[in-house]
Amino acid sequence: MYKRMLSMFTYVDAMIVDTPIVDPSFRQQIPAATMIQDRLARAATFRQYMDDQWIFGEGRTTFSWPLASEELRRDTEDIAWRAERNRA
Repeated sequence: MYKRMLSMFTYVDAMIVDTPIVDPSFRQQIPAATMIQDRLARAATFRQYMDDQWIFGEGRTTFSWPLASEELRRDTEDIAWRAERNRA
């Protein structure tokens, strides 16, 4: 279940605030946010941060962050598309 949750914007959006961001340059780019566009941008930055932190490569673990990252990217883009469509 956790593998699926990590690829969902709603989960990542909620847990970003509890995740230690050790890289100061990324920490500055992940502020508190309330507007959906800001939350989507924050999630994209968090995803990039996690991409940079992943050190295991492919096939070395039972969990694949690169796969979860790609699914999270698609989910975030889908939500951004729906949010934009609802604004129009």
